[in-house]
Amino acid sequence: MNKIASDIIYSTKVWLTSVVISPFLLILIITIKEGFGASLNEAFGFIIMAIMLGFIFSIPCWIALMVAVRMVYKAKFDENKFKTIINIIAVGIALIIFGFTFGGFDQADGFSWAIPYSIILTVGIWYFKIEPKEIQLPTTIEYLID
Repeated sequence: MNKIASDIIYSTKVWLTSVVISPFLLILIITIKEGFGASLNEAFGFIIMAIMLGFIFSIPCWIALMVAVRMVYKAKFDENKFKTIINIIAVGIALIIFGFTFGGFDQADGFSWAIPYSIILTVGIWYFKIEPKEIQLPTTIEYLID
């Protein structure tokens, strides 16, 4: 039976958390910044649209996050150092992808959309536990060969 690697499960949990929760944080930020001028139906529609578009447009972020987690996971870091490195990489990935998706680096829109995703990515990175690496003990034959 094939088991999904724990680093892939970890990065997927972090990514899905940001995709689902970030639109709620985004609408809260918009409401505080501009006032609540929309109906609840419009707000709900915005959240659903943001989740769907966030899911689609953040797939490159998920792939990059999986690659980064896999690379850092293979290194011999303790959990805090691992999460710190992944956090820096994830925020950088989110800023780059949202910056290019929403008008490039000369527009503030991409970065204002990236802020909630970066916050929730950070929360997910520190909330979820990464499973420890499986230690495979050598078999008797491998022990004799070495």
